Amino acid sequence: MDTLKKKLRDEIDLGPVVWIIGDSIVFWAHRRAKNTGEADLGLGTSVRWLGKRGLRIEGLKFNSSIYINIYIYFLVGFSPATTPGTAHHILLYGCKEPGMIQDKPWDCGEMDMAKDSKKMTAPPCSVGSQILYAWAMDAPPLELPKDIGFGVGGDTGIDYLVLQVHYAHVEKFEDGSTDNSGIALTWTLKPQPFKAGVFFLGSDGEIPGKSKDVHLETACEYEGPTLHPFAYRVHAHKLGQLISGYRIRDEFWTEIGKRSPQLPQMFNPITKDVEIRSGDLLAARCTYDSDRDETTYTGMTGDDEMCNFYIMYYTEEGELPDMQSCYADGVYKWADDLPNIPDKEASSPTSDAPSNSM
Repeated sequence: MDTLKKKLRDEIDLGPVVWIIGDSIVFWAHRRAKNTGEADLGLGTSVRWLGKRGLRIEGLKFNSSIYINIYIYFLVGFSPATTPGTAHHILLYGCKEPGMIQDKPWDCGEMDMAKDSKKMTAPPCSVGSQILYAWAMDAPPLELPKDIGFGVGGDTGIDYLVLQVHYAHVEKFEDGSTDNSGIALTWTLKPQPFKAGVFFLGSDGEIPGKSKDVHLETACEYEGPTLHPFAYRVHAHKLGQLISGYRIRDEFWTEIGKRSPQLPQMFNPITKDVEIRSGDLLAARCTYDSDRDETTYTGMTGDDEMCNFYIMYYTEEGELPDMQSCYADGVYKWADDLPNIPDKEASSPTSDAPSNSM
């Protein structure tokens, strides 16, 4: 605690801060204070409300979702801590409100999953969902470029971090064994000049049995502040051959990145300037081959498929975009409404070598 206090004094002038910690009384008092516009109780200083319904003294820490709305932290590095062959892939979400607030993990397999406290099912976030980081296929740690960070806590709109771990197989847990897979975060309280974010492109769909060069595609018109992509990541399962992403401006296609999802699914550096402005189109294609007899559908299990393209970016403007994703239904095709499609290039393997340097 003394080290944290010194860090706070050295890096940021917080001024007087009042903490109010308690159970349901504090929780509902906070709601009342916010609704009346008097969250600071007229004290003229910062008031941090930490109310948790049903709180007991041993419950002052939250294990499954971390309450961070005390100061603004800036995440500048992500290091996977996994056991080989156990976790298939991991997503780190930033939430305004998590799907559940409790000490035990819950089943959050799908973003549209209905909350059911008895069955312990809920989406990762109930309010304000943002993807901050994703890992799979033994990808190495990621360190963000200098002066760039993900802001969480404070008034950023991210009050909780929720870790979602996907497992391809669960047999090893049937005897009561557990897993400690997670992500080690590197953070600072020093404000970073540029805000980081992740834009997600993806598609539902199906891959027929005994097929080659099957494409799932998505495209959307971007609206928001100017973005500067600096890394990209692809994700699919066993049938995925290549995933490519593009910015389209004035009918001209500029490649953001492309990569086989059978390689380590890390965030790869973008070595050229591909600025994204409001009005640009963003597009992604996933290419599959299947030697299976049956049709494979997109879904959450290891035997299903996925089509994901992530763009990690920074912005020099004050706020991150409200628009953070572009998702297709599996029926949409680029040929429906896009000209000058680089059909061969979008499905041809990349020669980029794996790298974790930026």
